[in-house]
Amino acid sequence: MAGILLYGATGFTGTLIAKEAKNRGLDIVLSGRDETKLKSLSEKTGFDYKVIMLDKNESIKKGLRGINVVINIAGPFIGELPQFVEICIQHKITFIDLAMDPDVLACYDALAKENNVMVLSGVGHAFLPMDCLGGLLFTQMPDAQRLSMYISGMNTMSRGTAKSNIALIKRGIHHIKNGKRHKIRNMKLAQGPFENHSKLFVPASFGVATLGYSTEIPTIEVYFEATPAVKPFIFILKYLSWLFSLSVMQSFLEKKMNSLPAGPNEEQLNSGYVNYYAKIENENTSLTATLVTPEAYKTTYLTTLEVLEKLKDNARPGFQTPFRLLGAKILNEIPGFILSLKNDTI
Repeated sequence: MAGILLYGATGFTGTLIAKEAKNRGLDIVLSGRDETKLKSLSEKTGFDYKVIMLDKNESIKKGLRGINVVINIAGPFIGELPQFVEICIQHKITFIDLAMDPDVLACYDALAKENNVMVLSGVGHAFLPMDCLGGLLFTQMPDAQRLSMYISGMNTMSRGTAKSNIALIKRGIHHIKNGKRHKIRNMKLAQGPFENHSKLFVPASFGVATLGYSTEIPTIEVYFEATPAVKPFIFILKYLSWLFSLSVMQSFLEKKMNSLPAGPNEEQLNSGYVNYYAKIENENTSLTATLVTPEAYKTTYLTTLEVLEKLKDNARPGFQTPFRLLGAKILNEIPGFILSLKNDTI
């Protein structure tokens, strides 16, 4: 597939994707704001690069010449991203995002259909695994009333992910209750359902909205393991969200995040793994499924490139989620993914 632009390529996740794309013989164009970093990565991978400033429309339009697909890895809360999406659609360029709030992309459904182009939300970790796992259960129980999902094993956090979590403080944590978004007011720790484990979990917004679009189940809840990396955010959300939502505090925290490691080291990438436990329920029955994937950032480059390689035969106009586009079968096609399904009775 020609004309693939990787925006945000010089970040930790972008670099991983670029290197793996090179290993697979894919041809991509690196892109971002920092020419020095782009040139360095270009020299290491052999890929061409384009500098694109998202706050300048002419820079975007120039950078998109000859491009058919954009994969966005830039932070999900960058204010200029919506106009980036709109320009891509107007130029009939497929837009794929790892972690942007799907509500943003869903707003462009009609425009994308009008231009016969696709916008796809949530192809990275843990969005795609969660979305397709929840979708799998939904196909088994289309009259489900509740979907609960627990994620364990995210023991490392990149600098970019930490900055995105800081931005999340302003928005709070949301689940879906009776078909509507519901802000969690009391951030209580809860015991998780994993067998032979004694771990605590905390409510999370991660993947909730995507699952809502994919399944339309009335109640959707997601919980993350309360790891050492997550616990500071729990405390802030519970007691100090008003303070940390202030612009001056957000700026201070972003600067502090620069001292964090870029991401997990090589050993952590290759030895780590993430566990998912999903439960779907109607009035009489429940179904559960488990999924084990490689380490979170390794999963991201695996899922992103798997989706990219499937685009030719699966792309369709409008707003899409991973499950709506590819179904649950992709979970059996990604290296290192281990899926199991179990029937229960309430």
